[in-house]
Amino acid sequence: MKTLDLLVSFSPWLIFAALVVYTPVPFEITLLASLAASLLVGYRDLRDRFIIAWTTTLFFAVVSVLVLVIGLFEIVPLLGVASNGVLLLVTVGSLLAGAPFTEQYARREVSEEEWTDPFFLRLNRQLTVFWGLMFVVGLTSEVLYVLYPGALGVVTDICIWLPIVGGAVFSARYPDYAEKRASLAGPASVLR
Repeated sequence: MKTLDLLVSFSPWLIFAALVVYTPVPFEITLLASLAASLLVGYRDLRDRFIIAWTTTLFFAVVSVLVLVIGLFEIVPLLGVASNGVLLLVTVGSLLAGAPFTEQYARREVSEEEWTDPFFLRLNRQLTVFWGLMFVVGLTSEVLYVLYPGALGVVTDICIWLPIVGGAVFSARYPDYAEKRASLAGPASVLR
């Protein structure tokens, strides 16, 4: 998978985090910018029914209604927990449903004949599990931040970016490694 494609798909989350944490942009504008980004950069993925694109758009739409329409500003400090929690739930849900979310992106890069290949299926389960672990790191960091504001310092900053950037880089590099490893081990290793 291409790192840039995944970063673009997750860019509404990155925009949200960057604007909330590092700029004086009003929260309302940040929220609407993230929602707009989810529609603009996610158009193709939304059309193709990618679960992450729909999750992203629905998350920012629901939060926009809750905060901007209903006025539930008290949920704002919990949005880091909510965002990582939602992404973790969708990631785990996609694994349990037998349709790891990374498969949707990977199918764009391989022929249709490869979609049922055991190596392709196993690789996407592994990639999605890694994303799940990244979201666990993000969720843990956000929960600790809510419980102990400022205690983690720079660790919190790193954990804001690690899930998405780490997941995207791993997703771009791991398939080549896994393929080389499988070819060295022989044909039987592909089926494990």
